[in-house]
Amino acid sequence: MSLDFEKIHTPKTLSHEFELQPLADTLAAKPLSAAACKLIDMPKNEFLDTEEEINVIEAALYILSVKFDTLPQEERPNDRDKVRLWITRNRGPVMEQLISRVEPPFHAQSIDLMYKDAAAMMDERLVKVLPKDAREAKTQR
Repeated sequence: MSLDFEKIHTPKTLSHEFELQPLADTLAAKPLSAAACKLIDMPKNEFLDTEEEINVIEAALYILSVKFDTLPQEERPNDRDKVRLWITRNRGPVMEQLISRVEPPFHAQSIDLMYKDAAAMMDERLVKVLPKDAREAKTQR
């Protein structure tokens, strides 16, 4: 059995053509795995026996990217702090939806790490969408 690594997998239930070029470039450079697509496409009443954390994170990144890309222009965050706030608000429901489809459940420590990894990776992905001056602006604390 040979794998076609050139093929970009897209979930059947959430196929999307990205308008924001940095998001499209990210997906082209690192295609979504078949396992992440399977996790996204699963009916809500089905569960996987085992799953790796990376597939949950990868599926969450794709779903969050689609959510961000489909936001109307006036609702899109336009600076680093607003991007991080958007990630914080939207990451939880997406991660919970994916994590709940895996049995036996992940350990609390694994879930915490998945949340942190997804937030950091999504921040890195979305900062490329911001205007150049907003990318370089230091966050105010």
